[in-house]
Amino acid sequence: FFFSSRRRHTRYPLVTGVQTCALPIYSGSITAAPSQNVSLTATAGAIRSQNYADAGNFGMVYGNVLTLTARNASTINTSVTTLVANITGSGQDLTIYEEEGNYVDPKTGLLVPVNGLTIGTGNVVANGGDISIFLLNDPANGVLGGNLTGAGRISTTGDVNLVTPNGSITLNSVSGQVSGSLLNVAARNSSFINTNVSDLAANIVSGTLTVVEQTSLNIAAANVVASGDISLNLVSGNLAGPGNIVSSGGNVVLNAASGNISLNDNASQVRGNLLTVRAQNSSSVNTSVNSLTANVTSGNLTVVETSGLSIDANSVNAAGAVDINLTAGNLSGPGNIVAGTNITLNASAGNVTFTNRAGQVQAGGTLDLTAKNASAVNTNVATLVANVTTGGLTVVETNGLAIGTDVVANGDIAITLTA
Repeated sequence: FFFSSRRRHTRYPLVTGVQTCALPIYSGSITAAPSQNVSLTATAGAIRSQNYADAGNFGMVYGNVLTLTARNASTINTSVTTLVANITGSGQDLTIYEEEGNYVDPKTGLLVPVNGLTIGTGNVVANGGDISIFLLNDPANGVLGGNLTGAGRISTTGDVNLVTPNGSITLNSVSGQVSGSLLNVAARNSSFINTNVSDLAANIVSGTLTVVEQTSLNIAAANVVASGDISLNLVSGNLAGPGNIVSSGGNVVLNAASGNISLNDNASQVRGNLLTVRAQNSSSVNTSVNSLTANVTSGNLTVVETSGLSIDANSVNAAGAVDINLTAGNLSGPGNIVAGTNITLNASAGNVTFTNRAGQVQAGGTLDLTAKNASAVNTNVATLVANVTTGGLTVVETNGLAIGTDVVANGDIAITLTA
């Protein structure tokens, strides 16, 4: 398939090309009727379109279902509804530039709209190379990027790049639907992806992001960002990494119900409104959030917050110790703080206030409270240690109470036992 100008097309209801070496698609195009398919095979070579960015003069593939098979790294400019691909050579990449807009039906001469790309059930597979799918967006030239969807898998041991600058990504039909090493996601609208990847970077410009990962997940240094809610759910394994998780206008859910969460590489690593933490094992999170709810079923929880923090009505629970440290602001809220062993509450630049109900702070061991300003806590703990540097301290305890190393305040101290 060798074309000398973009005006020249191959036009048949079904287009099939088989080459044993490279299959170049230069400045011409391959066009099938709207309901018909295109199959391109280069069993011992590559399939390549001319560079999409080369002065608007590029080889295109138009049609319904595009099926690609090649041994070597392949780059194809497309305007199709469905994609199936297999790159068989080890470490060979696949790159798709999908143009959303209209093309001319070769039979009727009418414009055929193309909006979005479906991953076909035949899957998109590379043998260790990177897979990159770009849904292009150029409104000035009538190219409007759509949504990336489908029931098929995107599978490689290399990296996967999915870009939909004017649409969404919905690949959640089966578990681990997108598998690879690093997954880079860029979309405009709310997206939902089932993954089996090592690392994640994402940017959702105007919506939410939901990821269901089969194993451990590392947040890449490029960060995970969304304007709406972010929900990261691990079926097994741990959630960690150097990157930030940032919801500029929503909540963040981190769920490692069979592992731990360690996001403490830098200050404010998790940012949002309400942070929900669910983990099995000891977890540590550096935050810049408004409120917190957490459940650690068989370990400790450590939170370092850069500003004030409210404990949500759904409470903070850990089978082990709870350690909450604020670098600024006050610690309060309607929810309980419950720990199997000890609780540390540190608001060294503000106050600690938990007086919504009896026994709001519950610990099997010691409550260690540090605050700058006057603080009040309703407790159900065994032992109390406290230091309030510029105010008083009020404690209402539901049972007996042992005083630990010291209880110190630069104001009145009132300790009341109700039983």
